[in-house]
Amino acid sequence: MVAKVEWYPGELYPRVGFIVTNLTRPAARVVAFDNQRGTAEQWIKEGKGAIKWTRLSCRSFGGAARAERVETPIVEDQELDAAEGVPRSRCQSPLPAAGRDRQIMLMTSQSIAEIPVFEVGLLPSADLCRQNLDRVRNLIDEALSRRSHLLLPLAARLLDQVSHSWLVRQASPYLEEIRQVASAVGRPGAYFLNTIYEWACSTSVAPDPGGAGARMIRVLDWGLSGIGAHVVIARHETTHGAFLNPTWPGYAGVVTAMAPGRFAAAINQGPRMPVLGINLIDDIVTHLQVLAARDVVPAAHLLRRTFEDAADFERAVEILSDEAVAIAMPALFVIAGVEHEQCCVVEAWGTKRRVHYAGTSAPLGLGVANQWLSPDLAGRARTVPGATTHPEVDNLARRTIVTQLQRGAFNGASDLPEPVINRHTVMVVTANAREGEMTVEALDSALGQSIPRVVARRTLCEAPTAQ
Repeated sequence: MVAKVEWYPGELYPRVGFIVTNLTRPAARVVAFDNQRGTAEQWIKEGKGAIKWTRLSCRSFGGAARAERVETPIVEDQELDAAEGVPRSRCQSPLPAAGRDRQIMLMTSQSIAEIPVFEVGLLPSADLCRQNLDRVRNLIDEALSRRSHLLLPLAARLLDQVSHSWLVRQASPYLEEIRQVASAVGRPGAYFLNTIYEWACSTSVAPDPGGAGARMIRVLDWGLSGIGAHVVIARHETTHGAFLNPTWPGYAGVVTAMAPGRFAAAINQGPRMPVLGINLIDDIVTHLQVLAARDVVPAAHLLRRTFEDAADFERAVEILSDEAVAIAMPALFVIAGVEHEQCCVVEAWGTKRRVHYAGTSAPLGLGVANQWLSPDLAGRARTVPGATTHPEVDNLARRTIVTQLQRGAFNGASDLPEPVINRHTVMVVTANAREGEMTVEALDSALGQSIPRVVARRTLCEAPTAQ
């Protein structure tokens, strides 16, 4: 197999020009096959440098000859195909190309586990905790380790106490669940991890190009170490039918979920709200304001209530856009219904809301990262820690890419280019509520890796529950 990486002036990311192989499989299976080969890492390094190709990189003498001329332009290589009689079916052009190239780095010969599914009762987070007690303890140890932040192990107990006091002041309806989790675990962290709201995300919703209904593509980035391996799927029962919730044992909120026959939805953290214009000071002031607030609701708790109480897409939008509810921190809710036109984003800050629907102005659907869609709203874009590009540029790139992914088939994390996938990506979800289909991928980074790999996956298909 020969892969040529090109980087044109003015383009933000490199792309694979073509893949030539003697396999007659579809493009996706060709890439998947290569991921299982023991010398893949060597070929990646050679291809990225585009300096030297060894005979191991090619499966035929024709391929070796082609490798010696790898520096020639793409047009000449396409002409070479015809001249050498290579069938056009062997010249694969996988789309999006950058995502296919990225798959080689994401996937290794290591096995991919299956994400477990658990039925939960009236106290879902407590039920999940009891069924996964060792997993919860390992999750807390990993998330609050020095790999997440050097000071977290020292501050965990204080943060837990502050978080508990805050939940009590808000009279959270899920407080009893979280208390049961904290009691079962027997160590600090349960309250803090149930109130933390420090993730970056890229999410889009659009008419499903492969069938009926609307499709949601959701990429969750969270700067807590080692949490991807602990992802589970909770199956909740409500009076309006079941919903499937990719989550972590002991977590009471909902950040991404799908209710078959009703809707799918996810939360993106909103932008920084300006105070003095200095990020650190703005963050400190905002968090102090949240700590002092009363009668506010965490975004993840509001989304859970939406899945519990909303019978359909219209009711879900109504609940999330209700200005009688004060939300603790700015949020972007993305909702996909069961009809092509049911694609919506709700911007929420305090008691204010703005609702955006996909339509003639957004024929590809809607995509969001961590900045408002409304250009007149105050806010400074967020990005993942350590990002080297300007936050506004990073947000624009993530929003554009995740929206363009809706144009055709989406194969999960393997289709994601940077910066949509980054070192903090922990979950990728695709959901179509009309079809009742959802695919969840959990990701983690090995020590020394900059891009995480898929460590677990699960695809579910469930018909709507009779109401």
